[in-house]
Amino acid sequence: MFWQVVIALVAGWLLWKTMTSIIRMLADAPDEPDPEDVSETEVHFRCAGCGTEVIMTVQSNTEDAYPRHCREPMNPIWRPA
Repeated sequence: MFWQVVIALVAGWLLWKTMTSIIRMLADAPDEPDPEDVSETEVHFRCAGCGTEVIMTVQSNTEDAYPRHCREPMNPIWRPA
């Protein structure tokens, strides 16, 4: 009986510490980007499966994950300005 109480208290303490650390991680906001480093650009994508085209306006020149359509990643296409 004594060991069951000790194990329950240790398990409860571990659960408490785990949950509070997860909540602290989620509560921290990411750093704001420098407005001078951000530029708006239009990126065109086409679905390889059905041919649907999407124009996305993004605020960064970094390459992120491509959008998905028909359960496959869309391919970027080049459009003259």
